[in-house]
Amino acid sequence: MPLISLAGQKLYCEEDPAAAMPVIDRAIEAGTVPPTPQAGSGTKARIALAQEKFSVVEDVLRRLLQ
Repeated sequence: MPLISLAGQKLYCEEDPAAAMPVIDRAIEAGTVPPTPQAGSGTKARIALAQEKFSVVEDVLRRLLQ
């Protein structure tokens, strides 16, 4: 959860989605216990939207629906 919070800070407070993406990727990779994967995926989708990387958003949504 700390990495998810850090990614959120990079996205919302620092307005730097490019710096937030590697942090959230690391959080999702490290998180195996719920709610970390789901919360991380939602944050990743918001970061991707900010970067206008719609293929990443689509991939995140697909994974959440599986």
